[in-house]
Amino acid sequence: ALTTMMDGTTAAAAATPSRKRSRSSQPPLSASSGNARPKLKGIAAGLPDGATLAVLLLDTKTRNAALNTLLQVSASHESNYPLDGDDVLNAFVTIVYEIFDWDAPSPLHCSADDLPTFDAKEAWTRHPTKACGDWAAHCEQKLSSKALESTKFKAYEVILMILRNMSFVAANLRLMAYSPGVLSIVIAALYESTTSSNLSSEDDTRSTLANVNSDVSRLALPALHILSNLSPYLDVTGQRLLSEKLFLEQAVDTANLSKTGEDCPLVPNGHTFGQLSAGSWGFGGMWLAKRLDSKEDIVHDVPKSILLSLTQDHLVWVWSIFPALLKLLLDCKSPRTVVLQVIELLQEFIGHARVAVVGPVEDTSDKRIASARAI
Repeated sequence: ALTTMMDGTTAAAAATPSRKRSRSSQPPLSASSGNARPKLKGIAAGLPDGATLAVLLLDTKTRNAALNTLLQVSASHESNYPLDGDDVLNAFVTIVYEIFDWDAPSPLHCSADDLPTFDAKEAWTRHPTKACGDWAAHCEQKLSSKALESTKFKAYEVILMILRNMSFVAANLRLMAYSPGVLSIVIAALYESTTSSNLSSEDDTRSTLANVNSDVSRLALPALHILSNLSPYLDVTGQRLLSEKLFLEQAVDTANLSKTGEDCPLVPNGHTFGQLSAGSWGFGGMWLAKRLDSKEDIVHDVPKSILLSLTQDHLVWVWSIFPALLKLLLDCKSPRTVVLQVIELLQEFIGHARVAVVGPVEDTSDKRIASARAI
């Protein structure tokens, strides 16, 4: 399919209805081997590094050109486009929050007066924190009316398409899935209205035809593709992230995200990963290491308070996916392709939850976070 770019031209965005296999299974080369990322080919060869691209994206004068370039590069089949850090992703988050005119405190970090609640019985109807609920309500209000200008809406649409294309590159998965900001702007797209248009008056005719067809989704469908691609790392229990926070070997120079250990995948805020591999926990790390099952990538018998102290900022957004999915499922006007993609995403969650799991589906223990099967 062709996606209209910011300047009115079009570029192939690889936006087929069905998802494809990840384009690359190898992480970017480490800085110790002389490269911050694999050698880019084709049209990606002349692309600036992530820090430079982030500056161009945040400058309103160069934003459209930078978005068009990233759309073309990420959609190209000549070469994969692995990110060299989280600079571009952070720029996307900043831009989307500006697009939605969000002026309240950032919902990306849990505060002491807004502690998260992870209850499987309320996972579909209640956001884990008030801040997440406020962000969802704000996005729904913006997307259910003509509150967004046409240029802002198109910019958001292009950002989602770029993220979708990037999510097909396996080297980008952890970097995207473990970023609360990325999850928040992707979840926002799930509140796209099926009854109101966000387009300007000159596009009213096209929007009317789209609503009558009821099989068109400009935001929700690419967002669901992103979440489906990231699903292996969207563990609702937080155990996989905890394991990597503790044992995923990371940086020699933690101030520079691109300088990771040999063959280590890139992650956001790299200094927070591999805390035990650096020996900073002493004998406490040995106690936890004995409870690591390397085949399952989870850590057993770890107090819930320790798990949440390292993972709750990420978990609140993983759990915020379910109220947004419920909204799509209950909307009788949701496009058929969207409903099918929601079901596929739920199948991904269930499939990952069933791996090497024996026991009852219902898990009501206060000592651990409920699994996806319980939800």
